[in-house]
Amino acid sequence: MVEKVESGSNAAREGEQIVEKMNGSFEKIKEAFGEIDAKVTSELKVIENTSAIFNKIRNEIQSIASISEEHSAASEEMFATMEEQNANIEIIYNLMRNIKDSSENLRNSIKTV
Repeated sequence: MVEKVESGSNAAREGEQIVEKMNGSFEKIKEAFGEIDAKVTSELKVIENTSAIFNKIRNEIQSIASISEEHSAASEEMFATMEEQNANIEIIYNLMRNIKDSSENLRNSIKTV
């Protein structure tokens, strides 16, 4: 009977040791999951920051595109105004030539009289 008690006692100790090892293993697993969770959380923050940066870049590119469109429109307006002014200068030049020709004709008419 003593042998059975000792055998039961040994089995209980072995069981306790196995349970302690399992508890240790589960604790290590718990720590590993904690580390993984911390790293995933950190990576999510990096991804969020990267996304925010890309959004800022996209907004800046849209601003640049808008400014480029405005500049292009202003350049077209300026070119149209320059063409209009050039046409007006040509009209003035022709009118001045007509005045000169008329003045010369008038001078010649006065000389012949």
